[in-house]
Amino acid sequence: MFNSVFAKTFYEKRWTLFGWAVGLFAMTLLTMVFYPYFKNSGFEDMLATAPKSIQTLLGNASNYKTVAGYVDQQIFALRMPMLTIIMAVSLFVGVSVGDEDRGTLETLLAQPVSRTKVFWQKLAAASAVSAAACVAIFLGVVASFPIVKGSMSLTNLAAVTFGCWLVSIVFGMLAYALGTATGKRGLTIAIASTIAFGTYLISSMAPAVDKLKVAQKFTPFYYYNVPSIAQHGLKFSNLVVLAVLVVVPAIIGLLIFNARDLVRD
Repeated sequence: MFNSVFAKTFYEKRWTLFGWAVGLFAMTLLTMVFYPYFKNSGFEDMLATAPKSIQTLLGNASNYKTVAGYVDQQIFALRMPMLTIIMAVSLFVGVSVGDEDRGTLETLLAQPVSRTKVFWQKLAAASAVSAAACVAIFLGVVASFPIVKGSMSLTNLAAVTFGCWLVSIVFGMLAYALGTATGKRGLTIAIASTIAFGTYLISSMAPAVDKLKVAQKFTPFYYYNVPSIAQHGLKFSNLVVLAVLVVVPAIIGLLIFNARDLVRD
């Protein structure tokens, strides 16, 4: 039915894609509906009277006066990336150690196809599913423009959506590398989830805790949205760092996967 591992894997995840896309679109649109409230309710004045620790966590109050600032703070700062990371980890675990647990990986490798080809095409399919789901966030923001009677640069919106996808792939790739290298679902999920949650916690608390500001620079989140992509566009050096964090685990995972004895494991 399918001529490639990529097409077969993407097809198998079609309902996963549909579910995540609908959910991300709905949550984005619902969040955007509240923008007029933040813009017109005097939220800026209320935030100015809040403790400094709260102000640093919620961001610059003036950002809530513009669509781009609101999108940055409420959509792409930490909320959507955390959801897309969960999605990516789930996807990459499913196409790696998940397939191995079900026995479909060994069946696939018994066909005239190299391990390297299987590795990269499954990786590409999971990445494509994740990217397609992230497009729903972009569409959710655009769909809200008539409702909130405002707009922002579509170029910057596309850029921050891409950044959100890329940072999620960092953690998805970690899960994929661990899964293909070890074949152990529990270990893979535990390590990937711990690192994702730990770095997320550091990044979310760093604005309010000075001692975490140095540690924040060692998290993928720091290179994702500092400075704000929604307002300033992509920063090339940040893209390079995130790309390295994707490529290095992939290469290490491939080398170990190619050397593994899957029958014995």
